[in-house]
Amino acid sequence: MTQSERDATLASAALVASPESKDAKSEEGKGEEGKALEEKGEEGEPKVRGGGTAKEAPAAEPAGDGEYAQEPGKTYHSLGARFRMAVVPQFMFGLFGANGGKTVLSPQVGPELAVRRNGFEYDLWLTYASYGMSDAPFKAKDDPNESYEIIRSEIKTVSIGADFLWSARMHRKLSFVYGGGAGIGVVFGDLYRTQSYPGSGVNPDAEGYLPCKGVGNPNGTYCGNDNDHYPGYKEASWIGGGQKPILFPWIAPIQLGLRWTPSPKIVLRLDAGVAFPGPFFFGIAAQHGLF
Repeated sequence: MTQSERDATLASAALVASPESKDAKSEEGKGEEGKALEEKGEEGEPKVRGGGTAKEAPAAEPAGDGEYAQEPGKTYHSLGARFRMAVVPQFMFGLFGANGGKTVLSPQVGPELAVRRNGFEYDLWLTYASYGMSDAPFKAKDDPNESYEIIRSEIKTVSIGADFLWSARMHRKLSFVYGGGAGIGVVFGDLYRTQSYPGSGVNPDAEGYLPCKGVGNPNGTYCGNDNDHYPGYKEASWIGGGQKPILFPWIAPIQLGLRWTPSPKIVLRLDAGVAFPGPFFFGIAAQHGLF
């Protein structure tokens, strides 16, 4: 081998052994598998945009689901309180064969226990209600005007019943609720009746009638002796042969509302509907989850 041939061989060996040559070959031989590995971090996790690996990326914030975090098939219990206002307009008396009366506002308050499962609930309730009415003239439609009496009601009831409500989701914490309810109440309190006579300002609606003071006083035509309904007279109950009921129903065939759950254990509800006595009512309720 000549000197020139030996020099060429040594140059080739040096080229093969150089770091740049090794890197080039390594890059060339890496191929698709090498590129895929480069896309992973030190622990084999995929890289994410902006550097780092998916393992280092912040986790998405869990979306709270309010009442809808409740598990399907599981029963939930809540204890709360309700307030309602039933409105009995004056014209309702005419529908039941009477003249006179006045609009009655009936406040109702009490506790409730809700049992809920799969978007349906029934609320068991106990309520105290007042059906108070200040002095108002009153008589049956078919009776003559001489039969008008001044009625004052201090009637109250304690009722037990249940509402049955379904839910339609509007938002993760807000639902539209619909259903109905019914109950029965025990009546207590007094119903006063006093014979009356037309005052100087009487009108066709019987406004202006005044209570008699006694038989023939102050008007012999209207303040008769056909009964003893004079100041202080209290109407007897059905048991005593009078017209004051001993039981009073609550029937709400239509109940609509909104159900809001600001936290999984707190429930607020707005209610409105058609009921007897009524014809309509509105109210609010609040509950706290038990278990």
